[in-house]
Amino acid sequence: MNITGIKQTILNPQTDKQKLDRKKIITTTAAIAIPTTILAIGIGRNPAKAAKYLTGNLNMRKKAYKNAAKIIEDSIKKDSTIKDWIEKLNIKQYIKELPEELSKKETIFYHGTRKSSGIYKHGLNPYESKQLLYSSRELGAGLYLTPSEKVAQYFTHITGKVIPIKIENAKLGMITEDTVQKIAANLPDLITKIVEDPLQLIFKRKQSSALTELLLRKVFTEAGYDGIYINKGVINELGQNFTPDINKVLGTDQKQLVLYNTQKAQILSRNFKERAKDLGAGAKAMVNMAINATKEYIRIIKNTHSAIKEAKQYSHK
Repeated sequence: MNITGIKQTILNPQTDKQKLDRKKIITTTAAIAIPTTILAIGIGRNPAKAAKYLTGNLNMRKKAYKNAAKIIEDSIKKDSTIKDWIEKLNIKQYIKELPEELSKKETIFYHGTRKSSGIYKHGLNPYESKQLLYSSRELGAGLYLTPSEKVAQYFTHITGKVIPIKIENAKLGMITEDTVQKIAANLPDLITKIVEDPLQLIFKRKQSSALTELLLRKVFTEAGYDGIYINKGVINELGQNFTPDINKVLGTDQKQLVLYNTQKAQILSRNFKERAKDLGAGAKAMVNMAINATKEYIRIIKNTHSAIKEAKQYSHK
């Protein structure tokens, strides 16, 4: 070997074959590691082992709920407006017993979520809504559960988690969508009376939503209930032609139990096979939801177009 060859060997000790072999090893390792990592993240840990708090935590951490709670507290100290409103509503007349299949002692409910780490860290908390900026939840501040694993899967967004929940010694009742709409129809008038400047809530959407949720919660807890079940997602009758029907988007009725006293609940185990199965079920749910949501928005666009057309015809008369 000449001097030039010796220098090249010293400066470039790896041969072309060695470089190719090394590249194959890196590529193969990545091909195995990346999907394995994604799969591991998706499957996650056993809920009962991952959770620091297996039961409920009723502490308010969000500022919006704290401010809303203060508005209600100040109003109650000032007069009996809220008390009179609740008494006049007389919610007990609308509450029915749970269906037999849900009133069994060992009934298991499910919570589908993308934010399982927050639950595992802080416990089952009714004051952790992620949608306050957009709207209040239909039955107020509570832990939203469902007896249907299929429904829970829609809220995992594939890599989220389905958490099994057991409820013990809780007083539960059932209402219909009509009852929810009756309560909602009366809320704006109540809020106008208890808030010094109602217009400020227009610019404080989170606080407005939190206030609505706490008042809805109070309606049922004052009646002595730990949770309320509804067998369909609530549809706004006035705007049903121009808003998506959640039951149609999910492809099934959004059966849900809203648990107000989360200390009556406990996170249960979910074995490896069930968690692995959740990945496929979650992916299927997302595809179905995308298809159904598209159909709903096409329906809304058609209804909007028809409404505009009718308005134009009416204006020319």
